[in-house]
Amino acid sequence: MSAPLANRYIEQLARGTFSNDLVDQVVNAWDRTHDEICKELNLTGHQGIRAETLNQGHATREQLCDWLEAASCILNSFSVPLLLNAVPLATLVEELREEKISNQRTIIELQQIVIDKKEAELKVMEPAVLTVSTVQQKPPRQQVCLGAVVLCLQLGRFNSKL
Repeated sequence: MSAPLANRYIEQLARGTFSNDLVDQVVNAWDRTHDEICKELNLTGHQGIRAETLNQGHATREQLCDWLEAASCILNSFSVPLLLNAVPLATLVEELREEKISNQRTIIELQQIVIDKKEAELKVMEPAVLTVSTVQQKPPRQQVCLGAVVLCLQLGRFNSKL
């Protein structure tokens, strides 16, 4: 890779903002640099690029300098700034996660308050429900008598209004 090729990478990458497309372009530029090194040194994968393989004499000093320049350029111009941008985003994500947990706790507490109020309302209504249920459980004759008493009481109120 020649110096103009490294400059061409910079020109291509510098046009974009820090987005998924730029990240893809940085990764592609990095991969192309490594692919060229692997091809020149007859390596099967990028993980084979090590000081020992670079120092075996297959690459010229000029090639090594070009590869170092391209790698440094990509790291300094793009990878490092992308990583630096990731720090505030990671911090923001953590803050949002903590806020979500806090909001969920508040929701659970409010739901418990609603449940407690509903239980209190049911306890207030419990005596009335028990009275109705005991009236319904009495034998039919007692219910008729009770119904007659209620009717008489109501008629008495009705007659007193006349």
